[in-house]
Order: sequence, then C-alpha cells, then structure tokens
Amino acid sequence: MANNTGFTGFTGFTGFTGFTGFTGFTGFGGGAADSGAGPLLADGLTRSREAHLRLAQQSDFGSNPLPFLPGLIRNWGNNPLSLPTPGPNWLSRIGQHIRIQLCVTEAMAQIRVPKMRIVDAHNGCKSAVISPTYSGMNSTFNLYRPSRAVFDAQARRVESWAALRSERIPEILTQVGPPHAYWSSILHLNPEIVPYSIELVMVMLELAAIVVQKIKYETVVPRPSDFSARIQPMIENPGFFAWPSGHATQAFAVTEVLCHLSLPVDNSANKTAWAEARAQLWRQADRIATNRVVAGLHFPADSEAGCELGHWLAQIMLHSATGIWVRSATSGDYSFDDSNDKDHDFDYTRHIRNQSSFDPQQVPAPMLPDKSTNDTALGWLWGMARREWCRAGLMP
Repeated sequence: MANNTGFTGFTGFTGFTGFTGFTGFTGFGGGAADSGAGPLLADGLTRSREAHLRLAQQSDFGSNPLPFLPGLIRNWGNNPLSLPTPGPNWLSRIGQHIRIQLCVTEAMAQIRVPKMRIVDAHNGCKSAVISPTYSGMNSTFNLYRPSRAVFDAQARRVESWAALRSERIPEILTQVGPPHAYWSSILHLNPEIVPYSIELVMVMLELAAIVVQKIKYETVVPRPSDFSARIQPMIENPGFFAWPSGHATQAFAVTEVLCHLSLPVDNSANKTAWAEARAQLWRQADRIATNRVVAGLHFPADSEAGCELGHWLAQIMLHSATGIWVRSATSGDYSFDDSNDKDHDFDYTRHIRNQSSFDPQQVPAPMLPDKSTNDTALGWLWGMARREWCRAGLMP
C-alpha cells in the first residue's frame, strides 16, 4: 500500500474522526503540490507573465503582434461559437471532490428519512420504527429500534468483548477512518490503477454517512458506556448516538458495491476467484463492525442494523447509477430478533442472505460497463469504474 500515499485525498483518511464525512478531507482542496509555495509562487507567476508576454509582443512578432482575440483553446463541443452543452461527458473536466459531491447530491435527492414513529403491529406490541424511503424505486426500509431491555442485556456482551482489545488495537485504531487499506488488501485498490473505483467508494461512504447520521439523530440510542461504567471504551466515544453503527453501515455498503463492481461480465470468466474475494470482503466488513463492539463503542445490535441498512443503501446507489434495481424486493424490514435471546452476537451471515443480491450465474445488465441507463454524474462514474474491472485496458 506504499504507493497509495501519493493519492491526494486518501492520505487524509486517517483523520476521519468517527468515519462520518468528507468535510475534513484536507487532500481534496486541489493543487496541494503547489500550495506550499504560497505568496512566493504567486509573485513568481506574476513576474514570469509580465516578462514573457512583453517580450513576445516586442520581438517574436515584429511590428505586428498577434491581437488579443479570446477563443476556447481546448475542444468544448462541435460549435466553437457557443457555450458547451451540459451533460455527463464534461465530468472528466471536473475535479474529483466535486464529482463526489455531485454524485452524492443526485442520490440524496431521492432519499428521505422521516421521524421515528410508534406502531402497534410489530410482534404484537408497540415498537419504534424509522422508515427511510427511496423514491427512485418507491422503496421503503423499515428499521425497528430494539427495546431498552435489549440494550441493557447487550451491555454485558460489550463488556465481555473488552477482553479482545489488546489483540485488536492495531485494527481498531487504523479503522477509525475509512479502512481503504483493508479493502485494498483483498481487491488491490491502488488509486493509480482504479481511481474511479475509489471515487465510487467515496460516494458510497458519504451517502451512507449522511443517512445513518439522520437515523441516529431520530432514534437516540445512547452508547454502551452510558449504560455501564464497566465498559470504559478504549477510544473516545464519537459525538453522536450509537444505533445503527456507522462503521457497519459503511463497511457493508462498500462491500456490496465492490462485489458488484468486480463481478465478471460473463459465465466464461473465472468466478471462483471473484467468489473468494466476495467472501473475504464480507468477512472483512464483519470484522470492522465487530471491532467497534470490542472497542466499547457499539452494541452487536448496532452492527446488525448497520449491516441491513448498508446493503439497502448500496442497492439505492447502484440503482441511481444504472437505472436498474438489482435486489429481489424493492422494500424490506429489519428488527432485532429478541424472541429467544436479547444478548446474542452479530452474525452477518444471517443478514447478507436476504440483503445482498448476488448470483454468480446471473449478471444483471447494469453490471456490464456500457449498459448504464442513467445519463447522470453517478451513471458516468459507475461506467468509468466498471471499465477498470472488465476492460483489458483503458484508452489513455
């Protein structure tokens, strides 16, 4: 991963307190290599312009210097006398951080997170439910907040997991920010090789962060250390609520996107390697989520809800990019199963069976690099990222 340090922006990942947003991405400012010169560079450029512009006017063109007639130097369309026609084809001339903002804005325009409500019809008793909706497919995902008794019971589980902290310190500390290195260790996400794939991951991270923070705010579940002084988390609690886990939401959302992104395009390809990578990505997401429980910051129930929500959000982003819904159902429900045991651990395999949508024998049309039906910024980015995985090489 040594080469990744040269990717402007990913060097800022480790400073992402709470794994929640891109506003602290100091590397995204642009021109980082030149900004260090500051006033000295500005003065140098000013003097250089005055010198070579004056000399060119006086000597290179004799007594008839070229007149000042502005015109577009680079090709901006078929008609040189008019302004460019807007469209996704200009995204290649926009900075990466702006493309990410455009893509997140497109997806968020169709997502709504309403206030939590109390219902009577869940498991025969009153329950608190929050139902984010996606208008792009008229999809609703009902998240039932566990009862107070569940979190009381799970506080004991969190306390018992503290025994693993010494073993997992390196992972916990290096996963405070987006764990790009952990995903890259499985799929080789070197930014010099798959820059658009990384950009798509950034979009997924930011989209998930926005939605999960709204849900946290509306449901108000305190952190484990608020339930017991025995928890004593090994790192400081973030300044927001616990349920669902943001790390779990983002980790499973990114896993779902990466699995679709790397899916072979036809049955003649070797899907055994892809299936192994998919399994490893899911296990990695589970490990990332569990590490937050080990650290004393989350309950296993937080990870469960984050896993379910993350998969749903990944499908939303894929639909926004491709125009095709690849889940088996448009809407869904999640509730913590406390019928037998309020203190059970998070088992990701119970959740990905229903929420992830992969069948190695079937490749949906939008998984092909040239089949995106959405003429949008997100559709353009999906196509560019997908080509990095299923083209023998990209044109320079």
